Amino acid sequence: MPIEVMPSGVSDVFFDAEPVEVDEPYVLFFGGLAPWQGVDYMLASHRSGAWPAGLKLLVIGDGAKAEAVSNAEGATLTWLGPKPQAELARYVAGALVTLCPKSNTGSMAKVTTPFKMLESAAAGVPVIATDIPAQVEMLREGYGLLVDADDPRELALAVGRVANDPSLREELASKARTFSPRCRWSGAAPQLARAIADLQRR
Repeated sequence: MPIEVMPSGVSDVFFDAEPVEVDEPYVLFFGGLAPWQGVDYMLASHRSGAWPAGLKLLVIGDGAKAEAVSNAEGATLTWLGPKPQAELARYVAGALVTLCPKSNTGSMAKVTTPFKMLESAAAGVPVIATDIPAQVEMLREGYGLLVDADDPRELALAVGRVANDPSLREELASKARTFSPRCRWSGAAPQLARAIADLQRR
């Protein structure tokens, strides 16, 4: 039986969000604070000497690793807790880059769908992601950078590259804006309906 791959649909709120008003540039992690989301890896990256001096990391979400994030709060790391989707979308839209540092260990590394990458692309924001299979596949469209899932310092260096190079940031953002319209539900839903109809005719 043939296999058809299609993108998930992303809420229009991410396409249409106005960036949140903040006093300084920031990098954003959003999503569940679960071990397989790479929270410890991200915190190690932020602690490393390679993290850009003074650059703020905002964390939105909740979960098992919330205490670890709270304990790491300081001048350049702020945990905002969970946010309603409309408010979250504004933080995504305002970020220099979003982080998707999922772990390469355990079963979740093999089956996870990096939905936040699509939401970031919808907002026209670049992504830095660890090189687990699903994320490698998602970034074939070129709207972000891949880093070694075993090397937190590499994440910090990539953050510095994007934060300090406006032309690179715009190149990645442009690719995100080019790719993301196909992820709107208005486009994804008809594809899904057509695929279901094809199956029913077999």
